[in-house]
Amino acid sequence: MSLDGIIDPQKKLEIINRNAEKVYFQDLTNNILNQIDYEWKNSIETINKIENKYYNFGYQIKKSYNQNGNQILTFTDSGKKIQGYNYYSIQNQLE
Repeated sequence: MSLDGIIDPQKKLEIINRNAEKVYFQDLTNNILNQIDYEWKNSIETINKIENKYYNFGYQIKKSYNQNGNQILTFTDSGKKIQGYNYYSIQNQLE
């Protein structure tokens, strides 16, 4: 949101804080996606939990050799599974 034409200092401060919060949320989301994608691509078997102001979920990456891929990402809270090969990025599937 643009600050052009806004002269009320309280309104400007609200807009600045709102914009900063949006940027923080986007950076946080990108970092989480990059972390999970890194662990996936490097075949790191892990059980991890993400807890912060916006997210609270657990996930597990484990090897699983079958016709649908060589790894499974399971979200422990919802039970949703993503199965695939570690040499493909799963970042788009996570978004």
